[in-house]
Parts: sequence; structure tokens; C-alpha cells
Amino acid sequence: MIASLCQAVIQAAPTTIYVREAPGMPEWVKILISAGTGALFAIIGSVVMEFMKPKIAKRALKREITAQLVGEVEDNLRPLREVREILKEDEILATKNYFRIVTILKRVADERYREYLETHKILIYEIDHAKNLDNFYDLSKKQLPSSMERYGRQFASSRDEMGSPASLVEHAIHVGTWFVTFQTEPMYKKAARWLKGYLNVWRR
Repeated sequence: MIASLCQAVIQAAPTTIYVREAPGMPEWVKILISAGTGALFAIIGSVVMEFMKPKIAKRALKREITAQLVGEVEDNLRPLREVREILKEDEILATKNYFRIVTILKRVADERYREYLETHKILIYEIDHAKNLDNFYDLSKKQLPSSMERYGRQFASSRDEMGSPASLVEHAIHVGTWFVTFQTEPMYKKAARWLKGYLNVWRR
């Protein structure tokens, strides 16, 4: 009797089992979204890098050109300082010292500056928008040798004469030193100097 009853209960029970998913987003949707997001970020990153590559290359080239120009100016400041010392020590400027100065001034070279000015003119203007380099080489390679010929030995050492070799060499050294300092000092020092100058003007 009991066995017959159990058999009837088993036969009456449903055979279909229903499995319901947990509430929330299906797993296959999550996988698709994850893959799509990764692909999107990869595409965006690739586009950004293509856009940034020229800027990175330009910045590296700008640093290299700046280093070359600074090095050339530093090399040229040495003969100019030699000339300044000669003019300080020899006010009458003996003949041998006169020709010594003429020889020393021939060591001032501007090949790198002229080459970059021809091949990368826009970068040169970005590096030296104040045109200190142009002024420096005009003073040291044109005005100074010309002044030596014009003033001769007698007045070459005069610092009171505007345009004399002594005054021109001081000016050239000042301009060259300023360019080197401005290009090599840290940004915070540049900002501090600019702020100091601004405050001095404002106080006036």
C-alpha cells in the first residue's frame, strides 16, 4: 500500500526543472562591454599618440638645438673675455696687443647659429624670441672688428666712447651671458626674476 502511494507521488511530480538567472546584467553582456571599452581606449590612445608624436619630436629637437646654441655662445665668450682683459690691462693698446685682439676675434664662430637659422628658423625664433643671438653675433663679429679698425690703437680701450671696442666687448659679453643664463636656469628662477621685475615696475 505504502509502496503504491510513493510510486504515485513520484509519477505525479513535475520532471521539468527551471533555472532562473540571478538578477542583474547577463554575463555575456558584461564581456561584450568590457571588450568594447578596451578596444575604444586602444583606438583613442593610438590617435592621441599619433597626434603627440610630432610635438614630442619637436620638443626633443628644440632641446638639442638649444644645447648646441648655448655651447657655441659659451665657446665664443672665452675669446671675448680675453679681449676685455687685454683692453683693461693695456689702455694705450700696444701694436702687438692690437693685432692680438684682431686675431682673437677671428675665433668667434657662428656656424651653428647660421645653419639652424637657415634650416629651423621657426624653432630659432621660439628659442630666442628676444633675438639675443642675433644681437650677440652682430656685436662680436661685425661691430667689434669694425670698431677696432675705426678707433685704432689710441682709443680702443676707452669705455666712455660709445661704440668703442671696450664698450662693445662689454655689451657683447653681457648679451651672450644673458642668453646662456636664460636658456640653462630652472623655470622657477625665470618666474621669480620675471615677478621681481614686474613688482619693480609696479612700484614705480
